[in-house]
Amino acid sequence: MQEIFNENFIQEPDGRWCTPDPNEAKDREALRTKVLLKEFNGYVTAISQPRAKKLKEVRVEALRAGFKNCWEQKDFKTIVTLGDMIPQNILLEDEQLLMYYDIAKDRV
Repeated sequence: MQEIFNENFIQEPDGRWCTPDPNEAKDREALRTKVLLKEFNGYVTAISQPRAKKLKEVRVEALRAGFKNCWEQKDFKTIVTLGDMIPQNILLEDEQLLMYYDIAKDRV
C-alpha cells in the first residue's frame, strides 16, 4: 500500500498525502524527481553488491537528482562511491555532477 502512495501521490511537508495536479509545475517536478531518485537508488543498490562492476549506462538526470538528494542528507560517501563506479567522462562533462563529486570527495 505504501508503494502505491509513493508512486502516485505527493507527500507534503506536514505529512499529508495529496493527489498531484498535472497543471501545477511543482507537482510535475516532484513526481519526476521521485522517478529519478528511484532510478538512482537502483544504481546505489547495483554498486553495493559484492563484486560490483562499474556501471556502463546511467542517466545523467538520475545522477543529478540523486547527488543533490545525497548532498542535502550529507551522504557524501554515496556520492563518491557512485562517482567512482560510473564512466569518468560522464563526471567530467557535467559541471553539476563534477561539483558534487569533488566537494564530497574532500569531505569524506
